[in-house]
Amino acid sequence: MLVATVIFEILIFRYADSKWDIDYSESLTNQSPLNKCLAFILRHEFYESLTFVYAKEFRFFQLIQTLGYQNHTYVIISSNKRILFYTDQLKAFKTVVIEFTVLKELRKTISNTKRFLYWNIRPKVFVFSTEAVKDPQKIADKIFQLFVEEGFIKIRVLLLDEKHLSRFKVYYYTFIKADAFPNYQVKYSCENGKISKPRYEYDEISETMKKEFTIQTKFEPIPPFIIMENNTVNPGNPGMEMLLVNTLAEQLNLKINHTAISHPSVISANTDIDTGDVFPNGTVTGEFKELYDKKIHIIFGSFFQTYERMLYLSPSYSFYQHQLVWCVPRKEDQQSFPEIQTEVLVLFLLCFLILILLIWLVNRRQKHSREYRDFLHYIIYSSVSIFFAVSITKQPKTVFLRYLIALLIIFSLLCNNIFTSSITSFLITKKSKLKYDTMKKIYDHNLTTYFTFNKFFTQNEVDGVPKALIEQRRIMCHDYVSCFKHVAQGDSAFFTFKIFTQYFASRIDISAIYCFDFLNSVPIGLVMSKEFVFLEKFNEKIQEIVAAGLIQKWTRDLTTATNWTLSSKERRLSIGEFKYLFQMALCGYLLSFLVFLYEIGLFSKLLKYILRINSKRSSNEI
Repeated sequence: MLVATVIFEILIFRYADSKWDIDYSESLTNQSPLNKCLAFILRHEFYESLTFVYAKEFRFFQLIQTLGYQNHTYVIISSNKRILFYTDQLKAFKTVVIEFTVLKELRKTISNTKRFLYWNIRPKVFVFSTEAVKDPQKIADKIFQLFVEEGFIKIRVLLLDEKHLSRFKVYYYTFIKADAFPNYQVKYSCENGKISKPRYEYDEISETMKKEFTIQTKFEPIPPFIIMENNTVNPGNPGMEMLLVNTLAEQLNLKINHTAISHPSVISANTDIDTGDVFPNGTVTGEFKELYDKKIHIIFGSFFQTYERMLYLSPSYSFYQHQLVWCVPRKEDQQSFPEIQTEVLVLFLLCFLILILLIWLVNRRQKHSREYRDFLHYIIYSSVSIFFAVSITKQPKTVFLRYLIALLIIFSLLCNNIFTSSITSFLITKKSKLKYDTMKKIYDHNLTTYFTFNKFFTQNEVDGVPKALIEQRRIMCHDYVSCFKHVAQGDSAFFTFKIFTQYFASRIDISAIYCFDFLNSVPIGLVMSKEFVFLEKFNEKIQEIVAAGLIQKWTRDLTTATNWTLSSKERRLSIGEFKYLFQMALCGYLLSFLVFLYEIGLFSKLLKYILRINSKRSSNEI
């Protein structure tokens, strides 16, 4: 692929000087009637980016600008691989238009074109010839055989009938084949610039075809693809996707056969068994391989859009949204007691040290006759007095120190209130701190991880967890009740859709499980084969239903189950914690009372000392 890319880019730059000067003055009305029909067909059938492969250079060149592809990516190539014109940078082309003169040249053109970039996408193919042929139907059948051998099925062939040079027919391929009908049918006819359609189309296929054709589907046998009643699957009550397919089959008068996808209940990431996928190297496995091999036509479940799946299959229009959740054991971490901010503690201690220092500065300048004032216990006593808002016996001498100590006393009281209120509020309204409340914690604690689907994470790192580790430890689980029971046992986590948790809630121990929202996703409900004859019809019908608002109503009806996964519960204060809180308060009051008594004793001693001094002075004066 890399070599093909390099060669393609070299060819582009080599022939960049060969760009054709398009005459934009010529409009569609000035072109031939056959060109008008061709423009109409290309506009309606192939509205995406084009790759033109020409057998005769510059033929139908004005048609490109007429169709308005100036802003699209396209390349014009001659049969000898000369690049005549290109726009933009190369992309994954979804349409190839080939002009041919004889079948031998067409086979050679197919072989050469396969060497170019992105041929493995299996694009739409439009084949036409400017040369009239004798038997258009026979030539069309041979052209279909050439492309079907290469794995292409979305083919249109435009051929001129030499008996009627003013008209042509467009044939399309279908794998619905009955005894009276070939594999090709006429989709358009053009005569003198006017387009006409045959009497039968997809929704008007003959009864002979309908009797021999049955739509084969496979589905995930879980909600919301089959609605559950009383915790049991009821095949007679289909989900939205199955109901949609049944409705379309009934409108088209077609038979339909639904088969449940059978998976092992648990699939380890290290086992060879997989649930089906499309890999970058082109390998298709599981139910996707059945779809690719045309054994079935439709599978429906919650699939995610990937580049590889778009290449080989046809995901439908995404018409609903799912919420992804992690379901984990409801465990709590033991929190340290009490939970107080470090800044508050540091500030409180700093304030307390400043108070001690100020008290010492105030009292050290004067020698007191009282011995207890000369010891450290006086400083401690004064500090404790300030802390418990008890008046101090010795006031500072200066006004500045008095105001400063007054402010510090107020601040100390505030710190004390913060300290006690933090403890009280922590005990009374203590919230549960979940042990596994993030994806990173799930993997840090080495929980066994079960997944509903095998393709979701595309980033190299998700929520701090490497993608390689996720894939290494991923275990696919299709027995959802068992997966939830593993989670309830306390050693596993389950990554699934929120709607599944609602359906299986009554069959598991809800109290042991906690589910937290992780991400909103837009999965693909239907995946169809690119060769499915009703592909366009189904996609068209899905968009009509979405526009009518029926999907929103169905989603509301489907999600009416009780939601038990939103948040954790708050743990209220227990009796033991009430006792502990009461003991703390009792100790605090007792300590305050003792300090108060101690201060009264000291104050009474000081008062006696003052009275004795005064009495001595009075006696001396006498």
